[in-house]
Amino acid sequence: MLAEDAQQASPSCKGILKILLVFCSIELAWMLALRAFVLLWPALAGRNDTRFYETYDRVANAGWGLLAVVSFVLTLVLARTLGRHRAAGMAWVAVVMAGINVGFGLVFAASSLWNLDAVAALFSGPLRVPLFLITVAAPLVFDVLFWLVLAALAGRELSRALTIAYLSLRSVSTLFTLLHVLPFETYRALFLEPPWVAETIAWTRFAVAVACGVTMLLGLRAAVRADGASTSALSQPAPERAQPGPQRDLVVGAAWLVGGGVATLASYSLASGGGKFVITTGAIAYGVARIVRGVIRMGR
Repeated sequence: MLAEDAQQASPSCKGILKILLVFCSIELAWMLALRAFVLLWPALAGRNDTRFYETYDRVANAGWGLLAVVSFVLTLVLARTLGRHRAAGMAWVAVVMAGINVGFGLVFAASSLWNLDAVAALFSGPLRVPLFLITVAAPLVFDVLFWLVLAALAGRELSRALTIAYLSLRSVSTLFTLLHVLPFETYRALFLEPPWVAETIAWTRFAVAVACGVTMLLGLRAAVRADGASTSALSQPAPERAQPGPQRDLVVGAAWLVGGGVATLASYSLASGGGKFVITTGAIAYGVARIVRGVIRMGR
């Protein structure tokens, strides 16, 4: 009976991986289209035309919001098809991160389409830094966990060198994004003057983002081409363990990390008038430690 169930589970998992491969190709094409839009529109309408900035923000935020929703749905379907596979725990944590991405994506899209001043005020007020860090952390955790799921499904089809390349590129991309946490005057003095520095940074970020997208496509292709040894046991129960598996470390670690971040955010919000606030370093550090432990155990 288990063998029959496994034969039914494998095609459904490979089917959703193929859909994800197409989706990531569309996402990469959207990124390239936005870059072309940035390059061509000023030449046609004039760089100082305010319509350029308004149109770009609306189109970009609406598009990324829609892609975030589709990504959440596809990741949810993948997590469900994994059943009790050893990568299922990571997939479900990735679903939570994708849900956070959807929330912020829809907020940004609504703000751009209908000029919601309340959203702009929220992200420029005392909560600017905590909210910004959440918008950076959620996609990063999602991408890393999703890649680890692909690695578990692909097996030997996915080389360690490709994994190192993807994680390195994703880390560099995150570092570029974190530069925006600096006060605007500091950021402008360091990275916007002279203009060639800003252009170099913009093109470097774009190149890193494209490289991340291409590497993700290669990872998905490896998972699709896997010989089925990983996906053939999707419906089989996990083997008995004397101690909790690495998936538990990932789930518990993510819960502590998110909980610590929420508690810090709430404390910061209550103290926005000038009072003291608490940074839950213990909970955050414990969460990070459990996640790192889970990742290390998954690699053994």
